[in-house]
Amino acid sequence: MNQTVATTIIPCPRYRDASPPPIWLIGALGFEKCPVHLAPHNTVMHAELTFGSGMIKLGSVPGQGGSSPYSALCL
Repeated sequence: MNQTVATTIIPCPRYRDASPPPIWLIGALGFEKCPVHLAPHNTVMHAELTFGSGMIKLGSVPGQGGSSPYSALCL
C-alpha cells in the first residue's frame, strides 16, 4: 500500500548581518515575521519568517572576521 508522508524542510541561512534580509523577504516576497531575537548591537541572532505553511529561519554569523567556521558559508 502507498502512503504519502508530508515532509517539511526548514532552510536556515546565515548572513554576515541578518538585519536587512528579514525586511527584504517580508516586503518583496510576502513572508510574515515571527519571533526575532536580537543579540548585542541589534544584530539578528535568530529570526523566523513564515509563508503559508512554510517557514525559514535565519540569523547572523556569530563573531566577525574569518575566524568563524561559518565565514565561508554566509551570504
